Amino acid sequence: MSKAQINQETKLKILFSAKKEFALHGFAGARMDAIAKQTGVNKAMLHYYFGSKEQLYKDVIIYLVGLGLKNDTSIYPINESLTSTQKLSSMIYCIVHLHFDVIDHDFHRIIAWDFAEGKNSMKMLVKDYFGPALERLESIVIEGVKTGEFKTSNPMMSVWSFIVFLITYINQEEIYRETKIYNRLYGNDIKQNILDFLFVHVFQSLGVANPVKLKDIPLGVIEILNKQILEIKNNRNLNL
Repeated sequence: MSKAQINQETKLKILFSAKKEFALHGFAGARMDAIAKQTGVNKAMLHYYFGSKEQLYKDVIIYLVGLGLKNDTSIYPINESLTSTQKLSSMIYCIVHLHFDVIDHDFHRIIAWDFAEGKNSMKMLVKDYFGPALERLESIVIEGVKTGEFKTSNPMMSVWSFIVFLITYINQEEIYRETKIYNRLYGNDIKQNILDFLFVHVFQSLGVANPVKLKDIPLGVIEILNKQILEIKNNRNLNL
């Protein structure tokens, strides 16, 4: 193993230990000594790779979201020959699978701590990640309005509403788990339930008369999306 590979493996191990520590204790309660011990390195090594606790915290969030992965900015391989409906349904498919198959649950715990501690890291995420993703979705809706496929007075609000719904739905699963309405909300296959729901209601809200289904996305596009999602999932496996 080369020195570069050893350095990368050590950094990933530190990130994995740090995300667990920040998820359990927040930024203020997390201890660099504990992270070093969990990683099996000395504290000086943490500072060598990340400089400070603040920088390590930011890098954990960036890595969990995917900003540090070169493939994430091109995860939505939209074929320009597709209709706007096919493009948007492909994006919805990809976003749902990323949230369920790739994004680490510790990320949501860290963000909850982040809000509680007033660190406002979400501003960085909105600027560098969520904002561009929303604009990508908005551009498809605007195109659909121009072609007559969609009807909406506010394309950005249309896409923002379903993204916020998806995030809220995922984050609140544990809250509803022990209630009698859990099965009606989440069922036995959460990912498929939310995908089916979004396909129906997002396009209904955009004035599409005929129900949109997974089979409406060309098989070749699904295969490309699945391949890229799997690659990102493998690249982001911090359990070394």
